[in-house]
Amino acid sequence: MNKQKPNQFKTGNALLAYCLYLSGVPFADPKRPCMVFYSDKIIQKFVNGTGQPFYKDWKLDAAVEDAWKKRKLRGHIEYVFQQTPLLKKLLRAYKAQSEQLEKAEGYAHEVVAGLMKEQAEGRMDAEVVFLRLLCVGLKMRLSFMDVWENVEPIILYAREGPVRQHKEVIQTKHGQREALVYDHPGYVGVSLYASKETKERLGVA
Repeated sequence: MNKQKPNQFKTGNALLAYCLYLSGVPFADPKRPCMVFYSDKIIQKFVNGTGQPFYKDWKLDAAVEDAWKKRKLRGHIEYVFQQTPLLKKLLRAYKAQSEQLEKAEGYAHEVVAGLMKEQAEGRMDAEVVFLRLLCVGLKMRLSFMDVWENVEPIILYAREGPVRQHKEVIQTKHGQREALVYDHPGYVGVSLYASKETKERLGVA
């Protein structure tokens, strides 16, 4: 990509860029906070639902305009900040916090409590604590959103039986009214890896 200028800092790490931005590090050009790059290689990665490339046999400039303007397909993004003393301090803090999260055991709230204690005792500057808290929150959010991938899925099998209906008085924000209520026999939850015997016992084999 473009050569780094002495008075600028560029990064393609969106999480780092967001932490720096919220921590008060100014963009090199507020009207153009980042650069978006497209190349032949990037363009060919854009495919439809069947895996076919959108831009086969397209001219590069036409493909880039369509990808960026019409389809909103993101190229390679680099965020551009001013080189400041604060930036250098926060980059060190981000690196240290990222490494700590990779090695640490325990819970996120314990990491947060430790950072707050460091600031309260005057052993860490407020701006460094703020960035490190952002780093913890954002990185742990990513981990939290993927936690489901490590849990065995449960299959919900519909129980056999008729769906019955009856009238019942229910409470709404406009007061009481009579409504039809449906009683469904419900579902039984079974692990994807349940044994054949378990499935037979639950009547879902």
